[in-house]
Amino acid sequence: EPERKRIKQVQVSMEKGEELDGRGKRLVRWSFGVGEQGVKEPVREVRSVMVVDESFPCWLSAAKSVGLTVSGIWLTSSNVSCLKFIIPSAGDTVIETGPKIPVQFWDRLDGCKWILVGGRFPEVLRSKLLWTQNSLVGIVVSSGVNFCPPKPWTATTHVLKHAEVGGVTDGVFKFTSILRKGIPRKIRYDETPRQDLRTVLKTGGEGQRTMNLSLPPERSAAKCVKYCGPGIIEEASLLPVDLPNILVKTMWRNFFHIQRRLESMERLLALDVSEKLIKSIPDGPDRHTLIESVHTPGKVLVRVLEHLCRVTEGGDRARKRKAAELDEGKSLKKDDGGDKTVRWPDWLGTEDNSPVDGVKRL
Repeated sequence: EPERKRIKQVQVSMEKGEELDGRGKRLVRWSFGVGEQGVKEPVREVRSVMVVDESFPCWLSAAKSVGLTVSGIWLTSSNVSCLKFIIPSAGDTVIETGPKIPVQFWDRLDGCKWILVGGRFPEVLRSKLLWTQNSLVGIVVSSGVNFCPPKPWTATTHVLKHAEVGGVTDGVFKFTSILRKGIPRKIRYDETPRQDLRTVLKTGGEGQRTMNLSLPPERSAAKCVKYCGPGIIEEASLLPVDLPNILVKTMWRNFFHIQRRLESMERLLALDVSEKLIKSIPDGPDRHTLIESVHTPGKVLVRVLEHLCRVTEGGDRARKRKAAELDEGKSLKKDDGGDKTVRWPDWLGTEDNSPVDGVKRL
């Protein structure tokens, strides 16, 4: 009985020429457009992504930090030793492993905006199903690609320095974005204060005491790797990514300088791994396994995602706004003669008094 009453109200409103939303509620024409009477809390669009990596999904924390929802994780390696590190931060996200495409991969990909690939792009993923996903905005690969995507997809290479986004290494990282429309190569990001090794070094580390004179401490962060001897760098320096086990001259409890190698926690902090995750892993082989699995620092991944989301979603919002203006202009036009046609709401189903094509003529 309530459903019939509501249907009757909809029919009366349609006969009066009133505009309705998809739920049958009457819309009010305001000066800025058509909408419901009252104030509604804006609904945030859910932006979901799929993460694909070999062993440790570095994209996972970066996607969450920019407000993306991870719908699934696919680890292409059969021997995933980092799986126990991933489960606490993944939450309810489904994690699948193996070199072959998971059975439910395409179902979970439906509705996703991005595919975030760590390392090399899987060969098995280059199928027609991938390039025909309507909801897919683009694919980001934290390396280069050795293939040309089919039209209208375009691959663009981006380069970003870790130190320019607040990192403490001298690493230069290359990314490839695959979109339906090309974007500028230069990654734009908000200015970030520079940092160096002093932000990750611990003062209580053990090492060999040195009597070499140290350079006066600099107040500003270093912009390059500063050597103070063969195979030794200053603490006010960037960490060379090619020599992670290099000796560092640092102050021991504010008494004298020592030469030592970075601890596992310091190396992971230099790669922008969260301290919470590091402390949950005991010091030893597990931490060294994680160090070898982190292919790209987190700050670099975050800036790349922020740039791509800003570029693509800004264009989407402009296109949607233009389409809405065109639709509103068409709806305001009045016909001089002929039948008046109004759209029958989809949620009402097929009633006896509604035509098959979904258009009711009054």
